[in-house]
Amino acid sequence: LLAVMMIITILATDFFVLGSSLKTYAAQATNEIEGYPNIYFSTYFKEGENEVKQIEKSVKDKELKLYAKIGVNSDVDCLEDIQIQLKDNFDIISTNKGTIEGNTVKLNYIAAGSTVEVELGIEPRLSNKISADMLFKANIELSAKYKNADAPEGEEIRATSESIVKYQPDETTE
Repeated sequence: LLAVMMIITILATDFFVLGSSLKTYAAQATNEIEGYPNIYFSTYFKEGENEVKQIEKSVKDKELKLYAKIGVNSDVDCLEDIQIQLKDNFDIISTNKGTIEGNTVKLNYIAAGSTVEVELGIEPRLSNKISADMLFKANIELSAKYKNADAPEGEEIRATSESIVKYQPDETTE
């Protein structure tokens, strides 16, 4: 009986450790670009120092800051001709890096081993009628030319990310 209990305890411990490793991998893999494990892309809002995927705002808050983080986790890979395009529901009105063309921010280059955080000033496309707890998705698409020793001419990569703003109407909004 003691031996059986020890075997069950050992097996349970192994599965617990294996499960926690899988969760860690899944959390890290969320920002990686499929097929390009050395490149990652994420978007988020900031609440203090915390990066969050969803925030709540009053409809009076016209300008928001959305962040896009793009990184190259390698000593030989790089990205060129980077475009961050905001789809639907919001307009880009400012950025701290690159240039704005329409609803797209363009960057020239991200070097090997570098991470770039792009701050996007965005404005919602709000209708005249606001309902309680409106959710606006900020759908962002990244496109870039990925270069390394195996692809010196570069190959096009694409990735998407989504962040959400939950708008709360104020008393004067109908």
